[in-house]
Amino acid sequence: MEFDIIRFTFIRNKIHKKLTMKIKILIISVLICNVMNAQGLSPYIRNFQNSHKILYTKGHAKSKGLDIALKYPATWHLKEGRRPHVVYLLTDTINDTGLFSITIKDVPEEFKKLLKQTDKEDFKDVINLFYASICNSISETGGYNRVYSKECEGTQIEGLDAFTISYYADTERAHMKITTYNVHHLVYYDFKLISLLFMFYLPECENQVSADIFSNIIFNTLVINNLWN
Repeated sequence: MEFDIIRFTFIRNKIHKKLTMKIKILIISVLICNVMNAQGLSPYIRNFQNSHKILYTKGHAKSKGLDIALKYPATWHLKEGRRPHVVYLLTDTINDTGLFSITIKDVPEEFKKLLKQTDKEDFKDVINLFYASICNSISETGGYNRVYSKECEGTQIEGLDAFTISYYADTERAHMKITTYNVHHLVYYDFKLISLLFMFYLPECENQVSADIFSNIIFNTLVINNLWN
């Protein structure tokens, strides 16, 4: 993984242009989707607003010392993650159209060294460079056959710089071909990367609008208690 500031400037400008285009198109998409399917992901949002639970990572063997709290719909099943860095896995019980995971990883050693050598005034740019590199490599690292309609956008959570990547992905598992719309929220904290990944098996128009709204609602409930202890 290379951390080239000049390359990052180019990536950032490119992302900005994509975001501008996305904002212009989104107004039309909202209107079309609302007309085509008034239901959309409303059961997800409605159930979450009516009743929710809270998951905690404190003391979990895979938490790497992070004390995170996150709200999720009460109708969803909370399971232990089977893979090395997946702390929890949640599945929808309404119609099995959604899947959500929370992952905590150590950042790569080369990036950790770069951060330690970075001045305070350049820290934000280096973090965003790290996020941008993940956005660029999502098709290679995610194990997908094809990734398309990818959008990358910076944001903030808990006063920390964060990043959201949304994309469609085609994959194959046990001779079954699957297409999902994925929303990937990333937060860097204390040399660790917190990842919230939402996967939706829903029609394209609904996904672009309702899934973004739903995943943002969940993401907005994230609390990193280590920050406040």
